[in-house]
Amino acid sequence: MLACRRLVVAVAIVSAMMARQGVCFHHAVSVARAMAVSRSCDRELSCVGGIVMQAEGNARNRREILRSFFQGAAAVAVTGLPLSSQAKVIRPAGLEGYDEFQRDFISKQVPPGLQLATFSGGCFWCMEPPFDAIDGVVSTTSGYCGGDEAYPNYNQVSLGLTHHAESMQVLFDPSKVSYEKLLDTFWHNIDPTTKDRQFCDSGKQYRTIVFYHNELQRQAFENSRLQWESSKKFGAPIVVECVKYEKFWPAEDYHQDYYLKNEKKYKFYRYLCGRDRYLDKTWSKEATKKPLPFMLDVF
Repeated sequence: MLACRRLVVAVAIVSAMMARQGVCFHHAVSVARAMAVSRSCDRELSCVGGIVMQAEGNARNRREILRSFFQGAAAVAVTGLPLSSQAKVIRPAGLEGYDEFQRDFISKQVPPGLQLATFSGGCFWCMEPPFDAIDGVVSTTSGYCGGDEAYPNYNQVSLGLTHHAESMQVLFDPSKVSYEKLLDTFWHNIDPTTKDRQFCDSGKQYRTIVFYHNELQRQAFENSRLQWESSKKFGAPIVVECVKYEKFWPAEDYHQDYYLKNEKKYKFYRYLCGRDRYLDKTWSKEATKKPLPFMLDVF
């Protein structure tokens, strides 16, 4: 229990740093959890995460959220009591709970001649950039997929209160880019050997999935999976799921193109989470020690 309380203090320290950059608090909890030697403190950490999300749902500004976080972290650190691991920040049920971007996305149809591809590769902020850079990709949309719950929101999904995974949907022109090219980009931007986790983010909401829209996509995935398994490139069994596509729910507007709208915040989170270190090592890029970005103006 003492070790868990110390870890909660570590969460508070990391969160203070990330809060100054405006990074979502659940990512701070994920980073601190990744620092832990033992994974036996999830109850305490999820408790703090619940407190944070409740604060985010009601607070008027970041200072109020930070104050609520430290109050909750202090209570857990001192008492060890699980105040609430099921905090639900729930919007009004139905379409009226969605913002303008989400409502507009749901009403749209796929234009003639274009196709969809849907992937889950951990944090959707990090999955958009590599696909946006591909010629033939018309758009990428961050969202939620894989669960039965209708109209999910970010707080619910990121806390693991639904069966959805953070996902990304690609609208592409098959005359310019093949589905196999999109699959190859997917493999090059994830760790396919970790179950219910991607780098610092853990939980079923961060599982890796390829959602196939038709039989051709399913077969393309199976072929690529067999090729990667036989190559032994990843050094461990591949655990990426292949699931029939059912429904994709767009994430809130502020999540779309997050890496462009909030460049510093995005880079700060991505660096701490360890994605690039893994990708550089796996794909034989020279590993270099990079200074922690934006540290000089954290405090």
